[in-house]
Amino acid sequence: MKIKKIRKIIKAFEQSSVEQLVISKGKMKIRLQKPPLETFLSDSKNSLVHKAEPSNSQWILSPLVGTFYLHISSEFPPLITVGKQVRKNDILCIIETMKVFNEIKSPVDGIIAKITVDDGQMVEYHQPIIEVRCND
Repeated sequence: MKIKKIRKIIKAFEQSSVEQLVISKGKMKIRLQKPPLETFLSDSKNSLVHKAEPSNSQWILSPLVGTFYLHISSEFPPLITVGKQVRKNDILCIIETMKVFNEIKSPVDGIIAKITVDDGQMVEYHQPIIEVRCND
């Protein structure tokens, strides 16, 4: 399947009300899935931070599709754990996409309240990955 045709399929999928689509042709398989809208609503269309309940918490949303890592390497401890204090611009995790390692930094000072993704798991664009309870 040519890339031009794949792009047309993706565009049609994004504009449709279909929630999930799987296409197989030979050894190639394409899987498209839309996240539930209510999970990802935020004040800003391009925001990577989502206000969580209670109001002093924020969700960090994945800025891209890739593999989620909590460790810089297997020799080091995890970057964060639930209950850990973080400061603005601390590295929370790494998301690998096409052999590029992207550091995801904290937008606020706070305490890690929840990590919804396991180390080495795939994440989708705008998927909630970490909840930070903001310091008052």
